[in-house]
Amino acid sequence: GPGIDPSLHKKIFQKFQTLKPRDEVEGSGLGLAMIEKALMNYSGKISIQSEINKGAIFTVIWPKTKSTDK
Repeated sequence: GPGIDPSLHKKIFQKFQTLKPRDEVEGSGLGLAMIEKALMNYSGKISIQSEINKGAIFTVIWPKTKSTDK
C-alpha cells in the first residue's frame, strides 16, 4: 500500500477519519476505530508501523482471556 505518514498514526484510529477526501474514498472511517475499541474492551492492543510509499504493518494483540484488571 501507499503507507501512512507517521504524523497521522493517531488520527487513523479516530471515528470518521479517512486519509483521503470523502469523494475519493468509499470508506466511512470507522473500521480502525471499531477494531481499536473492540480490542480495548478485551485488554488487547493495535499498533502501526509505517512510512510513506513503503506500506504499513498493523500489529494486533488479542489476549487469550479478558483481563479483569481495569
